[in-house]
Amino acid sequence: MHDLFWSVLQVSLTTSVVILPVLLFCTVLRRRYPARVLCLLWVVLSIRLILPVQITFPDAPVIAPRTAAVLTVQAAVPHGIIPHAMPESIEDGQGSALSPPQDLPTVSAVSQEAEKPTQELDIGMLLTAVWIVGMGTLLTGSLYVNQQFLRKVRQTAHAAEKEALLTLYAEEKERLRIRRDIPVIQSPYTNSPMMAGLLHPMLILPEAGMEGSEARLILRHELTHYKHGDLYFKLFFLLARCVHWFNPVIHLLAWQGAQDLEIACDQAVTHGLDTEEKRQYGQCILNHAVRGMGHRPYTVTTQLTEGKHVMKIRLQALFTQPKKRNGLIFLSVVLLAGSMIGCSFAIGTEGKPDAETVQQMERLAEQWCDAQKNQLTTGQAETLLGGSLKESFDEMVQGYGDIQQDTRFSFDNLPMEAQADEVSYTLEAKAYTAQIKVHTKDTPYGGVTQLQTIKFGKDGEALRIVGRRVDEAMLLDHPEEICTTAKDVMKRGMPENPVDTPTEAALVYENFPVAGGQYYFHALDKNLMIYAFADGTLVYFEFEINADGNYRLKNVIEPQNNTPNESDTQGIIVHQVANQWASGYLHKNAAFSYPFMSKEMQQEFIRSQEADNGALWFWRIGWGSSPSVRDWIVESESENSALVIYWLYGGGEEFRLVERLTFGTENGKRVVTGCEVVAGNMDDTILSRPQFLMLYAASEQIEMLPPQIDDAFIQEWKEKDRARYEERLTPEGALTSIIRTLDRKEYTIRRAGKAIPVREGVDLDLSISFPDSNEPVFVTMHGEQTNEGKILWSIGRIWSGKPDHTI
Repeated sequence: MHDLFWSVLQVSLTTSVVILPVLLFCTVLRRRYPARVLCLLWVVLSIRLILPVQITFPDAPVIAPRTAAVLTVQAAVPHGIIPHAMPESIEDGQGSALSPPQDLPTVSAVSQEAEKPTQELDIGMLLTAVWIVGMGTLLTGSLYVNQQFLRKVRQTAHAAEKEALLTLYAEEKERLRIRRDIPVIQSPYTNSPMMAGLLHPMLILPEAGMEGSEARLILRHELTHYKHGDLYFKLFFLLARCVHWFNPVIHLLAWQGAQDLEIACDQAVTHGLDTEEKRQYGQCILNHAVRGMGHRPYTVTTQLTEGKHVMKIRLQALFTQPKKRNGLIFLSVVLLAGSMIGCSFAIGTEGKPDAETVQQMERLAEQWCDAQKNQLTTGQAETLLGGSLKESFDEMVQGYGDIQQDTRFSFDNLPMEAQADEVSYTLEAKAYTAQIKVHTKDTPYGGVTQLQTIKFGKDGEALRIVGRRVDEAMLLDHPEEICTTAKDVMKRGMPENPVDTPTEAALVYENFPVAGGQYYFHALDKNLMIYAFADGTLVYFEFEINADGNYRLKNVIEPQNNTPNESDTQGIIVHQVANQWASGYLHKNAAFSYPFMSKEMQQEFIRSQEADNGALWFWRIGWGSSPSVRDWIVESESENSALVIYWLYGGGEEFRLVERLTFGTENGKRVVTGCEVVAGNMDDTILSRPQFLMLYAASEQIEMLPPQIDDAFIQEWKEKDRARYEERLTPEGALTSIIRTLDRKEYTIRRAGKAIPVREGVDLDLSISFPDSNEPVFVTMHGEQTNEGKILWSIGRIWSGKPDHTI
């Protein structure tokens, strides 16, 4: 749409160069050529104006550059893009780390009001928006007024009934060889005759009617308008005015075109009449024009409310016989001249660069590609960058204090600090740009391609790269290979060369492109990592610690009876996307959530990253170094929304944050279209009943003991954390131990029934009364007996209503 506006502007200006001389010499031209020739010229020019496709010569002699002005504005970070923190370090070329400056601003961990980054608004885009609004307003208003007029005419009109009038009408139709049945109606809503209706034309006469020779001439006049197709010509004039509403020359064209339509119609009606008959015809149109004075002319009708000057020109034309000239030659000359002028102008280009400039652009593009792979020193930046891009780079470098000239800075946008393994460019010399394609194999999802556009321009006397735009931040090479079920993982099997990682959790995503689930540590086997997918299937990752202290993947195990849940398929997809969204916060890296964002959110993410970090991108998102995400729960609200309840830990405190995600579909896949913080900084002191149910979602497992009591595990636990072990000996103690918020000074906890034997152990319901509600929340506590004969309790399920099995 942005390019369309510039094309419209170019067409508007070049066509105006042709229109103005014709308008200035209109009086002279009418004496030499029939008015119908001028009408055809105005119509052809209008059609040209409606089709904003401008063709220019390869070396256009007149170059009008687009505006490069920008307007700096403050824009809020969009929902779903949580401000990110600076990285802990950046490595220089020798492997040493540069810490980020400590005085750079950070974002509060759970602030509900996001920091507002500075953004630049392209003036060209602003002009485009104004043009669209103006065009839509003028077109809608004109058609609305015209339609309202026709509606009122139909409501008040009746069919013409006078036999003499209808006889004259039939004779004039026969004379003009018009076969179509065009109804004749009379309405008190109009004072002058007119033809109206594009699809269903009708002849509208004033209620007073007409008599004798006057009626014959008026009927002939309006039927001639129909014969010439003047209603369609007026529609072309209207569309040209709407598209080029900002150009007064086009409004003059439409006005002059309407006058020439009337003059051409007059000439056709009076052809072959003598002077006296022409005088009578002139008196006739003068009378009806006077009656119509003060009434608004409607756009797509043949009604014409005329001023004195126009009536004078029209009456003079009745008695001025144009010289017999070949109008086709005139039309051809004017249109050829217009084409030559149009092709000689160009907007939005800086001209075709010479061979030396093209070579300079190629060298700069090659250096840019090298910087994507091997980073960039301050010395190299002096000869590579210019304009605001250089200023952004210098600002970043100054924040690190004293540095050496050969210190290298990361200058790419690849996710997860991945290194580019292949970078190529395609030069667009005419546009002074280059398309950059950056590829890396080092991401959790395999190969990733990023597309950029760099802009060349003069920085002083030297050519530099002065702008950079990210078109696609993360295109997956093989999105179909992402594992979203246990079956997908088992089908891939163990990787040929497993990657050793510094943490157990990294074993999962650095060796398998898993998505849409959560990983857990196995309660009994310390050498197993569990990954639970949204469909309920599990995969066990067996690992060991090598001599370097890193974790090495040994085996991938699928548990027995690993069948998917029988839940709705759409619900599973919502959980997959929500889990992946939360994974970005867990790993503090947007690469996990970016492929699952809508296109609009991806663009907002790119803009927010550039606004915050300028030349140096960080893919870190979340809440900085603290707090960290310990766990989360996804609670579906509908197939288009879900709550994500985060369990956060920071500064020795635990608290909760709740987001509402909304979902949509793009290209056949489910994506996040919006994110809203429902509850932030919930430090679990005193919760209302709705907050409690939101944080501890009903039907979800909060914390469970191992499926079967392992006495060795219990004994080890008792020795390390005896106080918490003893709390688990009563259901009330276990509840307050697991959910630390439930201080009995604020909440009332009672037993809601007796212990109920179940397949393994017993269940007992507790009720929790909240300060803000008389309706309790029920919690099913599950107890299992140890070899010592003691029962340990854990939470089985939370109910928003009364459980079915409560006694």
